[in-house]
Amino acid sequence: MKKILITLAVLVALFSTMAFAASNKKVIIEEIEYNGKGEVEIDVKDTTTRKTNIIWTEQETLSVRDSSGKNVPAVFVKDDNDTYKLHIQNAKQNETYTFQLNNVQVGEHRGVDLEGIVKTINDWKVKNPDKQQTKHKTTPVTEKGKLYIHEIEFEHGNEVEIEFRDSRRIRCNITWNDTTKITVSDLKGKHYKASIIGYDNDDIKLRVDGLTNGEKYRVKLENIPFDNTNVTLETEFVAVEGWKYKSYNKKAQVQATSGATQQIKCNNEHLNLYIKKIEFNYTDQLNVDFNDVRTKDCNIYWNKGEKINVKDAQKKVYPVKIITYDNDDITLQVRGLTKGQTYTVSFENLKYDAKNTTLKAEFVATDGWKAKDYKHHK
Repeated sequence: MKKILITLAVLVALFSTMAFAASNKKVIIEEIEYNGKGEVEIDVKDTTTRKTNIIWTEQETLSVRDSSGKNVPAVFVKDDNDTYKLHIQNAKQNETYTFQLNNVQVGEHRGVDLEGIVKTINDWKVKNPDKQQTKHKTTPVTEKGKLYIHEIEFEHGNEVEIEFRDSRRIRCNITWNDTTKITVSDLKGKHYKASIIGYDNDDIKLRVDGLTNGEKYRVKLENIPFDNTNVTLETEFVAVEGWKYKSYNKKAQVQATSGATQQIKCNNEHLNLYIKKIEFNYTDQLNVDFNDVRTKDCNIYWNKGEKINVKDAQKKVYPVKIITYDNDDITLQVRGLTKGQTYTVSFENLKYDAKNTTLKAEFVATDGWKAKDYKHHK
């Protein structure tokens, strides 16, 4: 009887996995378009119905990586019933980014994962990405996979486990050999001995001697044999029992232990806070509303340590005075602007989610000028 029950459980699990995969295939990316200044339009299609309906559940997550595999800050929002707007902060021109939208809902399809590639070239567009049909024949969607670090975990006092992913598919195939060079160092540049204690086609486990509890370290893997080429990747970890970073998570998950009370900042954190609306009026006042992609509101902790700047295209700085602020907005008075000219407002050291965030947006010094959800970035 036990064997039958176990077999049934396995069949149910297998069926659930197959059903989930089938559900994902029913929602596809129909078109990706780059609009400049970090803004990307992602059109999706529900192939099971004539009308696509994106449902924003506030459970969606985003991961964006550049061509080196480094996670970069970005946000995405629902733009209309069949379009997401993605904004890559400080996007580089002529760069290739891979993105993954996870746990989205389209119509009745829940828990859908979507992934794609975008090139930050003016007027770049690709229709039916799976078929790689792009109007820029000289810059097709990359044919080779992009290897990146999906998860890193520290445990047992000196063991580091690193999981990898291929941007094209769920699984990847690393053919490890003795040419791979592994270097572990602290932030001062001191090197530590690292030994391989296990590996598979998509992960590797290391033992590192001499680490100090609570300290941050960098691991670099050179000449990883992948997709008929050699790849180099590097990332950071913290020597705290149970410390884990997963690329789809909002931030590093840290188990509270002695010596690990300091704020841990990862280079590959997801940016949740974004500028929802910005408005300029005739009294030289600039009102900025913020929002969090996970919730309907946000709670910014203003502590007067923020650095707020307004600059023109020539980088000239204009005096800014704070008029009022709340947990999700701020009103500034900016003097000396030329009517009709475009300016950039930046917020540095903005404390949110127990970390400092930097946000930027453009506005035009015209009475009644208003923009919502990054549409001013066009």
